[in-house]
Amino acid sequence: MVSKGDLGGCRVAVGWRLSLYPNGNKKSNGFGFISLYLQIEETENLPRTWEVNANFRFCCQTNINWRSLTKDPPNNTITFTLQNYSKSYSDFYVSDAQTIGDSNWKLHVYPRGGGSWKNIALSVYLELVEARSFPPKRKVYAQYKLRVKDGYNSNNNRENTASIWYTAESFSRGYRYFMSLLDLQDKSKGYIVNDTLIVEAEILIVSKVKLFL
Repeated sequence: MVSKGDLGGCRVAVGWRLSLYPNGNKKSNGFGFISLYLQIEETENLPRTWEVNANFRFCCQTNINWRSLTKDPPNNTITFTLQNYSKSYSDFYVSDAQTIGDSNWKLHVYPRGGGSWKNIALSVYLELVEARSFPPKRKVYAQYKLRVKDGYNSNNNRENTASIWYTAESFSRGYRYFMSLLDLQDKSKGYIVNDTLIVEAEILIVSKVKLFL
């Protein structure tokens, strides 16, 4: 959205963006609430002492065409099983796509690490498949858990929880360093049993947002 603003007696075009945090902006003590912001874009071309006076009103609707929020969607866990771990030679493996909510997801597992953590740590990522073809400024919010199963004791599973905005430029998110290979390959810890590694992704919340530009 573009409007006119007064800057030192001059009228200039100002671009706006609406930003939504479904679980609140934790950096501004918004946890437990919905945080909504109206932002001015491309301020780098404005004068150093710029100021815009704006009169606006927020209106939140539950119309599904504007926003859909799904908590604990059904069949919300992707399980990837890598058998013969000690004989796995590929740098990474990708699970089949699984539909959770209205979206398709894939797990990417690097059994011996990726990038700077190769041969040091297990790397795990969760991909939102359709995000690759998102139009500019389209975002999907997701909260999820990535988990390595303990074959002996489920209370000892290794897991991390993340809250992420997916975009066309950031369609696969996760951890280069999920856990050290020393821990993963330690037989006494139960993460690899019968030479089998089990990695899961559990989708907790999916929020699709259509931004008004």
